[in-house]
Amino acid sequence: MIQVLSEFCVQEKEEEDKQIFEYRQRSLRLSIQHPKAKNLNNLYIITTFSYQDSRSSSKINLCKFIVPKIHRCEAKHIDLWNQNLTLDAFKAIVSAKHVRQLYLEDINIYANDDNDEFPVEYIIQHCLNASSITVNHIKSSNIICTKNNSSILADLFLNSKLKTFCIGGLNEHLNPQDFCTFMKNNGASGSRFTLSFKSNPSHEYISNLKKQIDVTKNFWLPSRGKPIVELILPKKLIKKVHFLSNF
Repeated sequence: MIQVLSEFCVQEKEEEDKQIFEYRQRSLRLSIQHPKAKNLNNLYIITTFSYQDSRSSSKINLCKFIVPKIHRCEAKHIDLWNQNLTLDAFKAIVSAKHVRQLYLEDINIYANDDNDEFPVEYIIQHCLNASSITVNHIKSSNIICTKNNSSILADLFLNSKLKTFCIGGLNEHLNPQDFCTFMKNNGASGSRFTLSFKSNPSHEYISNLKKQIDVTKNFWLPSRGKPIVELILPKKLIKKVHFLSNF
């Protein structure tokens, strides 16, 4: 029998010996160690999917214990922390048609046994209906900006305008002009774009990126809805840049 859930949330244990299993009005909140978790099956998740067990020493719990129990996931709001996923597992959780908000923190995605890096552009292409995309690198993640990133972003038109776009682990493969084209094509009014770099880009690169952002402001309409762009480097924070101001 299919079990329909509006919300499915895996959390850390509240206390060392206290495991969680709470079901209320089609909302299930549990710790993966709870005995009842083993009996779950044929889950149909329609609104929220959250996996926040960031303290777990095992990074395969989501793939091993949860994904096989999913009949279908059409969640609009998804946040995943500290796990290793196969590409098939990622697609089983993140529905290209339904996801509206995606938050990934310290997630590794493996397309095959030989691929130790995963292109961030695939995630953006997969989430055409999303209004918020965040890929955070707090400890470690293999999701990176590849040399194909820029050409893909420049030609990409999402079905929904982005309100929040935050990408970590960036490098100089992100072409400033192509990024600005992507932002102009897909940014919502008053949106926020955050670019976090894995290593310090060259001075020339940062200078060019600032210049391209400054140029983009002249084409943004309406002027009151111009986005905020934040650039984060490993050792210092580049000040937040509003398009109504100069750097």
